[in-house]
Amino acid sequence: ATVGGTLTATGLATLGNASSTQLSVSSNFYTALTAGSIPFIGSSGLVTQDNSNLYWNNTSDFLGIGTSVPLNRLSIRRDSGSTSLGEDAGLVGLINLDSSTSTLTSLDFATYDGVQPIRTAIIAGQVTKNYGLGGVSGDFLIGTIQNSTAYERMRVTAEGNVGIGTTSPYAKLSVVG
Repeated sequence: ATVGGTLTATGLATLGNASSTQLSVSSNFYTALTAGSIPFIGSSGLVTQDNSNLYWNNTSDFLGIGTSVPLNRLSIRRDSGSTSLGEDAGLVGLINLDSSTSTLTSLDFATYDGVQPIRTAIIAGQVTKNYGLGGVSGDFLIGTIQNSTAYERMRVTAEGNVGIGTTSPYAKLSVVG
């Protein structure tokens, strides 16, 4: 049957081959989901779930990616590892679309003062040279926060020099201060 306008159904209603960009459903529209499911639109265009790859533990407020048994607020699991630092080595990627020289991509650590997050430490990658078309060199930085100001404490350069207390290590290990 074809219905034009509004269709109201009470109880269980099954729609077969529904194809409309203006289909709206209220109440329980998918009863086969299991506890912990994070529904998403699958490749077939239908609502689906995949608890082994995306799972929410509502009791502990833990999110699992690649696991249905998250051990922390965010648990990410990968079944196969990499033995080198190539393209497939990463489990988590932080991507900054700006690859200009000196651009930082960072992971900030923070605590909460009751009003807002307060940064306490930073680890970052910094573009040091951009060769164009996917070629860059970069340094690894570790910083801390002192009196609300960020300070770089250690740097590993693209050449492999390590600096403590300096932003320009000149040898395999440069310590200043």
